[in-house]
Amino acid sequence: MSRECSYRDSERQDGDVVDRLQRMGFDKHRINRSLKLYARHYNVDKIGWDIDTVTEIIFRLKIKDQLKKTQRKFSSKVSLIRALEAMEFRTSFINIAIEKYEFLMRFKSTSAASIPSGASYDIQRIATLIMQIRARQNNRKPLQRFSCSSDLSSTPRPRDVEERKQSRSVGDRIQMTGYYAGTLYKQSSRNRRKWQKRYFIVDNGELQYFKDAEKARCYFERNGKNVNRDRKEYIGDMAVCKVTKLCTCEDRPFVLSVTTPLRRTYLLQANNQVEYEKWFACLCVDIVKTRNSVDVGVNVTSTAADMNHMDERQSLYATILQHNPICADCSCPCPEWVSINIGVVLCLQCCGIHRELGCNVSKIRSLTLDNLDIDVLRCIVNIGGNQRLNEGLLEYSLNKSHKIHYKTCSIKERTDFIYDKYARKSYIYQKFDNTTQLMQLMHQHMYDSVMKNDCFGVVLALFNGADIDHKFKQCNDVTVLQTAILLNKKVMVQCLINNNATPILQI
Repeated sequence: MSRECSYRDSERQDGDVVDRLQRMGFDKHRINRSLKLYARHYNVDKIGWDIDTVTEIIFRLKIKDQLKKTQRKFSSKVSLIRALEAMEFRTSFINIAIEKYEFLMRFKSTSAASIPSGASYDIQRIATLIMQIRARQNNRKPLQRFSCSSDLSSTPRPRDVEERKQSRSVGDRIQMTGYYAGTLYKQSSRNRRKWQKRYFIVDNGELQYFKDAEKARCYFERNGKNVNRDRKEYIGDMAVCKVTKLCTCEDRPFVLSVTTPLRRTYLLQANNQVEYEKWFACLCVDIVKTRNSVDVGVNVTSTAADMNHMDERQSLYATILQHNPICADCSCPCPEWVSINIGVVLCLQCCGIHRELGCNVSKIRSLTLDNLDIDVLRCIVNIGGNQRLNEGLLEYSLNKSHKIHYKTCSIKERTDFIYDKYARKSYIYQKFDNTTQLMQLMHQHMYDSVMKNDCFGVVLALFNGADIDHKFKQCNDVTVLQTAILLNKKVMVQCLINNNATPILQI
């Protein structure tokens, strides 16, 4: 009863809310439902009507209504994408959500190679993933109730305050001691349905595990502080690993994913929500970068090393945008998308066609929406930009009169040009007609480029047919990726991994 009174009083005080929302094009019935839900969850007397939050509720109600009218299972990915686009979801969010759904389905199956045959796409689960991605992108909290706007989120719930205290205390403990340990369940690398209880230790930012606490104690008594990085139970340095929370199937909550630079992924499950948050906070503390300079009471995020890291990231972004003022394919100004394996910077229209080529040809990321790793940015800068790539490789033999322009080209012309340029490689410079001679030259050129830290040379060799996993007999049958890792060439390792070099998995 009190909620209804609060709703009516607030409505009288702000009687233009409904009119304002109707002028924005929303349905009146859905507006009334959203206002009632808003009044049920928020104290209208204190905070009033927040238009951003109300419109978010309206959007979610609209999605819920559309999902009820839509079939739940889709066997065709194309039909699924069309149905999600009809709900006004952004294409980039749809693609990310589908990739995540396929990833989760792979781990649910015994086969990790692909989605199980005959499996279908669940549009409700994918829509939920999109909403989570959308919430993170808009800096909204993906809470169980409706998300707040930025000004409302400054008044967190008691549960939020408690979680922040727990995370902060764990972070402070790691920062001061560099050590954290506990029990987690690890997914078996051989049988993905088997989860094994293991004792994990983070020491100075390096994560490893043991069968139990007693085994860990014996190991450290024997070896002291020396870390044996050749142990198969050694996972790696958290400063160069990627840690994410996974929304897996209902029987496996509280799962964390740790991905190493060599693309080995570990799935770890905590016992409960509190442990889950503690381990996530612990693994995300970037202690390696500051372990030699952190003192008790010093905030890790404010150290000089982190500030320099942030400054370098901003400088790399500025360099990429400044050196690539126009799209590499159609000359459209202010491009904001990049192919991380080739290095070309693209406009929105061209990046859509690049996605159609497939990630084996071009891996597209956003310079504004995606949080790109700093080594990826260094790699893009190292390649040299659109002008160097076009003049020295991609459009070497292209007649300038055949170059498309964003103002005059049709969709078909744009598509044909991009397919010719990247998939068919019609315009690259080829010096030799003899394929064997060309391969020998390109493999040697790729190896030399790795030794010189020249990412452009690697891309040139690959476009001329070099095998990125070629084993060099004169170097004990090692690949260029193994060579780059042994020489600690991080940017080159990233360049090779971006171009689908086969990672070296731990046995």
